[in-house]
Amino acid sequence: MSIIQSGHRFTLTDVSATHSKLPVGNYMLKRDPRSGEFYLVQKEAFVMPKKVYGDHSVVDRWLKSWQHNSSKNLGILLAGLKGTGKTITSQKFCIEANMPVILIGEPFEGTEFVDFITDPKLGECIIFIDEFEKVYNRDNQYDLLSLMDGNFSTKLVFLLTVNEERISEYLINRLNRIKYRKSYGDLDFDIIDEVIDDMLIN
Repeated sequence: MSIIQSGHRFTLTDVSATHSKLPVGNYMLKRDPRSGEFYLVQKEAFVMPKKVYGDHSVVDRWLKSWQHNSSKNLGILLAGLKGTGKTITSQKFCIEANMPVILIGEPFEGTEFVDFITDPKLGECIIFIDEFEKVYNRDNQYDLLSLMDGNFSTKLVFLLTVNEERISEYLINRLNRIKYRKSYGDLDFDIIDEVIDDMLIN
């Protein structure tokens, strides 16, 4: 056990390690309902399936843009129906980026939320919100959209997936929020044939 001091507050807790920057890995953002403090819970690493169907070369272009052309935030939006490849592409990007990934599954907002995401100790990381339109509605997007605008001294990748028919105009009509948008429609017949060849027994 160690005694940790935060301002005038001393707490007795177990400390397994300390880090100057957030290590590479996947983390779910949580908020303590009693104290209101935000914290991260480490999650399992993304694991790609043995075979990935379709063309995901766009990931390389996004990574090159991030590495060579982005001095601030980068927004990426993947839109389309379930089962068309959005999640696989997103996870492939996260793996190849080799950066910390913060998963947001609740509609967090407020000053404490902004302060946590903009803390320099997080460093460069990916803010991944799967099915964005189910997590954030129009009434609680303000703080998140302000973060995406680049009004803070952060360099973050905002990686969002949405259903095509429910894309907010507040996302697609602002280039400084979303630089890259990939739309997913019906699966190509070549991909369907390839899946059938791999899975059909008789």
